[in-house]
Amino acid sequence: TAPLLVDLQDGEIISNESADIIRMLNEFDEPAGSSAATVDLYPAELAAAIDETNAWTYELVNNGVYRCGFATQQAAYEAAERDVHAGLRRCEEALAGSRFLCGSRVSEADVRLLPTVVRFDGVYAPFFRCGRYQVRSDYPRLQRWCGEMLRLTGPGLFDLDDARRGYYRDLFPLNPGGIVPAGPSPADLGWPSGGEAVAERDE
Repeated sequence: TAPLLVDLQDGEIISNESADIIRMLNEFDEPAGSSAATVDLYPAELAAAIDETNAWTYELVNNGVYRCGFATQQAAYEAAERDVHAGLRRCEEALAGSRFLCGSRVSEADVRLLPTVVRFDGVYAPFFRCGRYQVRSDYPRLQRWCGEMLRLTGPGLFDLDDARRGYYRDLFPLNPGGIVPAGPSPADLGWPSGGEAVAERDE
């Protein structure tokens, strides 16, 4: 799936680049009368750190898993697989001294990394052949961060079973038989339950 931001009044496509869309949505003002708390994912004092983190997490992790999965030569695959785990180790190191990737608050860097980490053990590790190490067993700080991010987002944001079906059935060249493996489930991965998510977000 690819994101698409559309101007419904003019019927024009604004962007289909997720990085641009996240930045645009962050700059939107809350509607008048809204009681929602304002969250700035790209504060000026963290902008340089966020940009730097976005660059290496995209190259090594977010794009790295796809370079693994779609590699057509052994050397390219091995280089991509090394990159993926170099990136995950770097995330682990970044989280050693802070709650989130760029400090004590959620930032754009966390939001951009989350979809890949959420899908890693359940989809990318087995399907794209980059599961030499897994988040739930080999990257404890990243596992902690993932659980905290999921509690903050609330229940139902990610449907792991739907993602698994999509990858294994739609990417025919990588899985000609269309067989979808069983598990792991969100519980297997240590994801917080819906009740935990709501309680954490309301605190």
